[in-house]
Order: sequence, then structure tokens, then C-alpha cells
Amino acid sequence: MAFAPKTILCLLDLSPASASVLQWTALFAEKFGAEVQILHAMWPPVPREVSEAEGEQLQGEYEERRVELGRSIRAQAEGVFGNRIRYQVAVGVGHPVKVVLDFVGQLHPDLIVLGSHGHDGMARSLLGSVAENVVRESAFPTLVVKGTGPVPSQGTLQTLLCPVDLTNLATQCLEASLDLARAFGARIDVLRVLPEGTADAENELNMLRQWVGEVVRPRSPVSETLRMGETAEQIIVFARQHAADLVVVGAERRKFLEFTVMGRTTERVVRHGPCSVLLLRLDFQSN
Repeated sequence: MAFAPKTILCLLDLSPASASVLQWTALFAEKFGAEVQILHAMWPPVPREVSEAEGEQLQGEYEERRVELGRSIRAQAEGVFGNRIRYQVAVGVGHPVKVVLDFVGQLHPDLIVLGSHGHDGMARSLLGSVAENVVRESAFPTLVVKGTGPVPSQGTLQTLLCPVDLTNLATQCLEASLDLARAFGARIDVLRVLPEGTADAENELNMLRQWVGEVVRPRSPVSETLRMGETAEQIIVFARQHAADLVVVGAERRKFLEFTVMGRTTERVVRHGPCSVLLLRLDFQSN
């Protein structure tokens, strides 16, 4: 199955980043003819002890607030989507993490779009946040939109960065990058990072080119680069130097005790990279 999302789940927290999340959602929805489900999670504080009458009054106020939020989100979406994109709006009530993950489990979206927070991407301490839990727990491709900036210049993707390590997951990431490149007319920069002091760099570069050539048929605009150093640092520096619009990277999920964790490199790129990041899972298939 090629990377061509037809159902997109757009998560809005109504922060300043929501406008960018909607713009990136629109970019992908228009290109792939996708239908969008917009979700906001409302978590109203509930007093520990209330009378029955007070409880009914609170429930009425929460419902009014939920309806009001729905109207506000529709107005915001209308300003970005217009009549070009089919979309629905849902406002869930409850703990945001549970609301979102339950919704993801029911919808099985082809793509999830959400925003990162802070000037330097997701905050250093995100334990318990909706964004981190979705990124860590979801089995579906997830686009993490960087900051509050608009979509790339000219309203399209021009440069994709695909870091690889020649594994099966890297192959799937490159195939997804090819699907995106063909859809948007973008160029792909394939980057492999090896430890400092790796012997015979020329041979390693030839191996990279051969590996890319086996995946890229027919050949698309692709360049191969080999760098030495710490992997996440080199990916972030390369993305800045080459003005990447999007990084396409694999997100391996590992169990540590009872918690799911991402690979350290992926997590650092999401947090500190200069642009938005598309995270793919190992079970994602693309032709």
C-alpha cells in the first residue's frame, strides 16, 4: 500500500500552533483527496463532591462549552479548508490522552497530524502530554508539525530529508518519501550517519548509493550523503543546512518496563529538529 492517506485525523488543542496544524492537514488532504476528522479533547474539572442539582447544572454548562468549542473549531477549519476539503469536527470530553487514543483506535486513520509545543519543538519534559502519548503509543503514521509557522513556501513540499540506516524500516521510510516526492514534485535528500572514525567512507557511500538504487525504481530526484558523528545531531544540522521542509523518519517502539518508548535518535529529531517530522512505524507498507 502506497503512502497516500485517505483518512486524516487532525488533533487540535486550540493553542497558537493549531493554525499551522490545520494548514499542514490541508496540504496533505488536498494532495491526496483525503477526508479529515478534526478532534479536540475537553477535560472539564469536576468537583469531588456536588449535589445532584449542582451536578446537573455542571453537566449542562459542560455541554454548552462543548457545543461552543465545536462551533469555534468549525469556523477556524472553514477559514483554512473552505469548500475544498471534506471534514468533520468532534469534541471529546474526558482526559485528553484517553479521548485521543480511544478515537485513534476507532478511526484507524491513515495519518495523524498534531502540533509540537515550544520554540524548540516539544518540551523537554512531556510525560503525560497528549502529543507525546500519541507519538509513543499510536501505530499509525504521525505528522508532528513544528511550531507555529505556516506550511512550506509556495504551499507545497520541495525538499524531503530521509535519514536511513539500511534496515527494513529505513526502506519503508524511503519508499514513503518517494510517494511524497512524486505527489508534491519534491527532491529527496537521503542521509546516512556513521560513527566518527568509520573506515573507508568512500566504500560506505557506494554501499548507500547501491542500496538507494535498489529502492528507487524508476529513479526520482534523489541525492545521497554520508556524514560522520552523532546521528540525531547530524540529521538536525543537515535539515537546517539544506532547508528541509519535512523529515521522514522511522519510529521504533520499544517496551521499557511497562512504558512504550521511542528510539533516542527519533525522539531528539522530533524535539529539536528545525522542521516538521513524519514518523512511520515498522509495520507501515508502501509500494
